[in-house]
Amino acid sequence: MSGLCVTLAAYGSLEVATADWDDLEWCPVNQSNTIDAVLIEREGDRVATLHGFSMRGWGYGWIASAVVGALWPPALLAGAVAGGVGANVITCVSRGFSQEDVSELSRVLGSGPFVAVVVTDISNSSVTLLPVGSRALRMARLPMGGTTWQLREALELDVDET
Repeated sequence: MSGLCVTLAAYGSLEVATADWDDLEWCPVNQSNTIDAVLIEREGDRVATLHGFSMRGWGYGWIASAVVGALWPPALLAGAVAGGVGANVITCVSRGFSQEDVSELSRVLGSGPFVAVVVTDISNSSVTLLPVGSRALRMARLPMGGTTWQLREALELDVDET
């Protein structure tokens, strides 16, 4: 097991999505296992708005945005996450999903206009998963291949290349 997990939660309204997002952001620090998270709004075939990225982890929106790009490649070309994802992170994230995982997560991504994408480190069994998704229309939580170290290294390489 890699110790990484991706959660996607789709919502019908920004108000409901924000309520779950606030639960994520205000979770006690000793229970936080967030590496990265973003709250996006989709309009048609593009990510229209990035409503926020979590200050809980060290990904600064890059890793969770790469998850969006891995599931929906046009998001990398136009819209709110375009240009914000480095090649090393997108490659690392893309390799972490099977075709079945991509299919399931993509169904969630298309289930509502507001989507929370959360990447967590589940290698520490004493930390419980965060409460995102409790109010969602549809949610999926799946393991992601790779390691926290590989993600961090990919992010650092992308930062060095900018």
